[in-house]
Amino acid sequence: SITDPAWGARATGKFGDTGYTVLVAHDDGGGSVIIPGPYSSSFANQDFESTVAIGRVRHNIGKSFVSFLGTDREIEGGGYNRVYGPDFQWRPNDHETVTGQLLFSNTETPNRPDLAAEWDGRKMNSHAGEIRYGHNDRNWDWFTLYRDYGDGFRADNGFVPQVGYRENYVEGGRT
Repeated sequence: SITDPAWGARATGKFGDTGYTVLVAHDDGGGSVIIPGPYSSSFANQDFESTVAIGRVRHNIGKSFVSFLGTDREIEGGGYNRVYGPDFQWRPNDHETVTGQLLFSNTETPNRPDLAAEWDGRKMNSHAGEIRYGHNDRNWDWFTLYRDYGDGFRADNGFVPQVGYRENYVEGGRT
């Protein structure tokens, strides 16, 4: 989502079982921003400058991990989008995996109704969560996924094309 970087810096590293990455950039603007909804998405021109920061810390525990993600986009002239929260993957054995993420977003849209009707300086706070369970062995495999995206969730530094819904999906098979 950084469409025209004027400058940027990235740092990555690892200390034992803990790794991190941080990216900071100044975006001169251009390109499009996704404005998600429950049934469809729309796009708006990103006709403004902003400063972007993205970071993640991940700690490995055997075949599993826990981590924390944070993103921030500060829009020149007013507005911001901040997303943060934990995620994990737990592998209790070679056949099962549980993966989850819970994110929170705090947003103040830019006061640019000329670019998008929603961009009138409004403030929104919401959540997004996913949890997945999968099992796979020689004869059986099954998978379930639950998602819950609040109406006001925004991830301007990522790709979230739909909000305002809940869903559960299950599939299975035998070999």
